[in-house]
Amino acid sequence: MDFDVFSINKTLENPALRGYAKYGITALNKLVAGEVNPEEIFDLDLYAKFFAALDVFNSCHGNIWHNFRYYVNPVTGKMEPITFDNLPKAGLCDSSSKSTDPLITPFFENQTFTHAYVQYVKQFLDEYDDFLEKESENLREIALIFERDNIYFEDFTTHLDELHYRIRSTIDENETSFRMENVSDDLLVIKVDNPGYLSIQMDQVLYDGNPVEARFTNNMDRIAIIQRQQSVAFDDLNKFSVIYKTLLDDKKHIKPVTHSQFEFAFYTAGHVYGSHDKADTPLQDEIHPPFAAALPGIADNTRLSFGVLTGDTVYIPSETSFENLKDAMATTEKPYYIAPGNHDLDGSGIFSDHFGPKYQSFTQGANLFIILTPKNDWELSTEQLAFLENTLAENREQVSNVFVLTHYLFWLDGEHFPWIQSNGGPYPENRSNFWDDVVPEFGDFEGDVYFIAGDVGAFARQPGAVYERKGNMHFIASGMGGETEDNYLIVEVFDDGGVEFELVPIALDNPQPLGNLRGR
Repeated sequence: MDFDVFSINKTLENPALRGYAKYGITALNKLVAGEVNPEEIFDLDLYAKFFAALDVFNSCHGNIWHNFRYYVNPVTGKMEPITFDNLPKAGLCDSSSKSTDPLITPFFENQTFTHAYVQYVKQFLDEYDDFLEKESENLREIALIFERDNIYFEDFTTHLDELHYRIRSTIDENETSFRMENVSDDLLVIKVDNPGYLSIQMDQVLYDGNPVEARFTNNMDRIAIIQRQQSVAFDDLNKFSVIYKTLLDDKKHIKPVTHSQFEFAFYTAGHVYGSHDKADTPLQDEIHPPFAAALPGIADNTRLSFGVLTGDTVYIPSETSFENLKDAMATTEKPYYIAPGNHDLDGSGIFSDHFGPKYQSFTQGANLFIILTPKNDWELSTEQLAFLENTLAENREQVSNVFVLTHYLFWLDGEHFPWIQSNGGPYPENRSNFWDDVVPEFGDFEGDVYFIAGDVGAFARQPGAVYERKGNMHFIASGMGGETEDNYLIVEVFDDGGVEFELVPIALDNPQPLGNLRGR
């Protein structure tokens, strides 16, 4: 990582400025090398405000190392942040505390800084409404300027409402859990499930109460890698535990590690016909090119057992488009199911001729899969409600997870998750019978229910994935077409009922690591 100086000629000509520049570059290099602590070279209080402001305003673009600017204060001798290119993201940013950037992680290993950061996040959330009211006239003027010049303008407050809900609801949580996976005869991996907004710090791994040698990876989903070639024989994997710290206190917490084995994985892909702009072009009958390019990777992934296409697989249903779809999917050499969307159904029955029933169910181990097709008003028909009821009655005692796969996000109704935008635009308020008729069917189910839909991601400024949670119900959507956050979703299932999600980015022009998908 190389550091540079602004106005370098002017700086080098001035002995004082040259000295400040040399001091700053040397200090940053020492920080990256782990030779100094952040409090020695940074104004920690200003940086706590800086990172808190970035996070509260969803400006993680300013959290990329090449957007960092540093000012060396000649009075204090400490470096201060200069904000630059703090573009709010269309999707939702994670807390800076979960960053892997070597210029950020040292801050969150400092207790003085983390205490101030958490307090500023809470303070800025409390002051946000007053800030918006105070700046409302300026915001209106900015919107009018963009409208006058015919430039797209997006009201960022909708995304911030969702982000602030997530921060408030999880910032004080300590529901971290640890799962052990026996990767091979020589390797054990402890994975972290941290649904809270703030990161944790794994401090030590214990076996039967005694420390063991472990290597901690420095990534958002921290894992501990343990080689079996140690002086202790790990005969009982249920004897592992983890000591860790949270950002809310300086105390050490200890939790046992759950031992689980990978059972199977499947993938879901939504809106695979891709962009709406393909209408009346040679690509109209083809699947989304980035998804076509991703199919060999799906074929090579031996952990994947099958896939589910969550609707809008073709732009216009026809013999040509469906045959092209089948030819493309055949390259995966894996079975797949389809939860049809509105673009797949034209009332002619051609979809069923090619792919069978519009709704169905099957099981894989202790997991029940239900494919449903809500109507275009997002209502689930009486016939499918009866099918859902009967399917659950037959299987609920034998399964620990239920996956309900649809095209429409029929759990949106204008009241629940109002910040989520589907491809179909505004949700049909008071039409969907999801909350009145579907949810009660799962009332006494003790496992987890995952509603996975595919009607998102078709537009460039629209997030390609969402995840919300209410109790044991998870609400997920993943899709493609906008070519900025195009993705498909991999779902891994473990023998203890645990489920993990990974977003696989497939945008050809703008590949980006989308990371694990997790609910708040």
